[in-house]
Amino acid sequence: GGYIVPEDISMKINEYKRNFESLENLVNVEPVIRPKGSRLYEKLGDMTPFVAVEEMGEIPEIDGPKFERIVYDIKNYAGILPMSNDLIQDSDENVIDYAARWGARKSVVTRNSLILNVIKTLSAVTLKTTDDIKKAMNVTLDPLFLTTSVIVTNQDGFNFLDTLKDKNGNYLMQPLVTDPSKRQIFGKEVKVIGNKFLPSEGTVAPLIIGDLKEAVTLFDRQQQSILTTNVGGKAFTRNSTDMRFIEREDVKLVDKAAVVYGKLDTAVIETV
Repeated sequence: GGYIVPEDISMKINEYKRNFESLENLVNVEPVIRPKGSRLYEKLGDMTPFVAVEEMGEIPEIDGPKFERIVYDIKNYAGILPMSNDLIQDSDENVIDYAARWGARKSVVTRNSLILNVIKTLSAVTLKTTDDIKKAMNVTLDPLFLTTSVIVTNQDGFNFLDTLKDKNGNYLMQPLVTDPSKRQIFGKEVKVIGNKFLPSEGTVAPLIIGDLKEAVTLFDRQQQSILTTNVGGKAFTRNSTDMRFIEREDVKLVDKAAVVYGKLDTAVIETV
């Protein structure tokens, strides 16, 4: 606390600017009112054509649509942040407000982790060249989702894609026409998660390709709830204000065909 309690000069909390790219915006979020439940999803299996029938011939029975049940089980994700009352009273800054913003960023990290964990349950596809990436998009990924797909990777994967050049020395990654602050490659927007939260394995970076809204559902029972007390629990005896964060959710992979989990070897240097 001593770093932000002023002695004889005014001091200020400096918030470091971080890139907290929220994957929650990319997946399907479904509010629920029950702690447990299930949903039915149609399985898009191989579909055979109707058969020819002669006049007055008997029409055969056909296979009907198939469904699978996805079960969700809401869990609590929570934590308590104790803050010295001396710190709160003596600081020039609104410590409570700062802590609430800190908790909101921690919520983004929590939900990103849950989403990434279910994607990592897929069998990984090895990617060593741009042809491998294109094959993952054009063949491995169900073509139903190609037009709505994005690419999600970490800083190592983004750096690899961002340094790819054609034979004339032109970079393949370009700004989005609709938003120059964002980047695209092979016609797909690239979303970047920090290495700290989506680490590489040596020189191998994760590369997720697909329509995450169709692939993943976040069952949201309760957005982050924040409560504070300076008399309850241990707060009274240690002269603190305790801030409690709670959110309730579950994340499920609902359509495996809508996403490809790739492992990109960034050690390979390639000119296209």
